[in-house]
Amino acid sequence: LWAARQELCDDVRRHQDNHRREVEARSQQWTDVVLTTIRQAENWIGGAEDRTHLGKARDLLNEAKEQLKDSRLRRDDRQRCWDRWKEANDALFAKRESLYESNYSGIQRDISAVANTATYGNPHDALREMKDIQRAISVRDLSRDQRGLLRDSLQEWWQRAISRIEEQKAERERKHSEWRERTEAKIDRLTVLRDKNESMIGRLRDQIDDLEYKIRDARSDDWADRARGWVNEKYDKISDIESTNRELEDKIQDLRYRLDFDRHR
Repeated sequence: LWAARQELCDDVRRHQDNHRREVEARSQQWTDVVLTTIRQAENWIGGAEDRTHLGKARDLLNEAKEQLKDSRLRRDDRQRCWDRWKEANDALFAKRESLYESNYSGIQRDISAVANTATYGNPHDALREMKDIQRAISVRDLSRDQRGLLRDSLQEWWQRAISRIEEQKAERERKHSEWRERTEAKIDRLTVLRDKNESMIGRLRDQIDDLEYKIRDARSDDWADRARGWVNEKYDKISDIESTNRELEDKIQDLRYRLDFDRHR
């Protein structure tokens, strides 16, 4: 009887040992599945460069979290997997913050560079560069606060560039107005000079007519010869003045053409 009882006890122990080993094996097998999923997530986290990579890591961690609910896991294996999951989840959060900070710092540097262009360089170039930065702020991985701060900072320099463009436009208009005024004043001066020369030519012709009349009635040949010299000098003077007036007229017409061309641009 004792031998039969002992054999029964041994059978029970063997059955219990076999069951325990089966439970441990199933738990270990499922532990390996969970840890493999977590390791895949950790690989994505380690090499993450944008939110797409982090999203894949998050999906894998969510999958591992569901796997942790499986009844095949023993308590100690579940705790080991849960601790590993929390480490990976913390790493995901830290990586996300690191990416955010890296992108934020990079865009800050771009804004600092374009601020210099907006202030001291070509404001049109600054606006083109700021449009690229605007697109970067929209698509880069950033927190809501970071995105807002960057947009506010960029808006400040956008307005600075716009103000400089308006100032430059006003300065161009002022200089253009001054140019028109100077050109019109120059036309007036040249016209006055031309008209004075025309009057001088008229007086010289009157003087020539008077001398020629006197030459016809001259009683002295010597005086008549001298008078003819005076007439020739006056004709030479008229020729010089007419040449000058042709040059003046060319300048006047050229200036008027410039004003007319400017008016119809």
